[in-house]
Amino acid sequence: MSSAVLAFSYSVKTASQLESATGYLFHQHNWTCSQDPGNSSVDVIQRKLQCCGVHSYTDWLKASSSWYHPACVPESCCKEKHSHCRGDLAHVDQLSDKGCLKKLEDQLGFAMLYIFWCCPVLSLELLAAVSNGFLMRHQPFRELRILDSHTF
Repeated sequence: MSSAVLAFSYSVKTASQLESATGYLFHQHNWTCSQDPGNSSVDVIQRKLQCCGVHSYTDWLKASSSWYHPACVPESCCKEKHSHCRGDLAHVDQLSDKGCLKKLEDQLGFAMLYIFWCCPVLSLELLAAVSNGFLMRHQPFRELRILDSHTF
């Protein structure tokens, strides 16, 4: 029961920590506009969750505003159904429009909700099993007979 309460109370705190960690991870991501889709953790997250940037693809535009990065996004931002997408901003409709932070928060929320409901249910089942054990110990079965077809 206490783990359910803890899961609920920490969900707000973990959301802010998740935003901070995600922002740092995306800020540290070293990418270029190339044909290589990349295998960094950011690229894997973006491909697996079908998301782009922390809040949206515009996060990459802030990072690419220097002369070193032309205005584009990593290829991992491309939607799966657009195999010819190269992260070009001329085709924004081919990019994932949702940010990764929201999708990560949704998955974390689902896990917390799962813990929140599973822990009390398992606690009640354990309590019922222990209670049945005590009841059976103090009042065992008496005169237990196997039923025959002759009895009926």
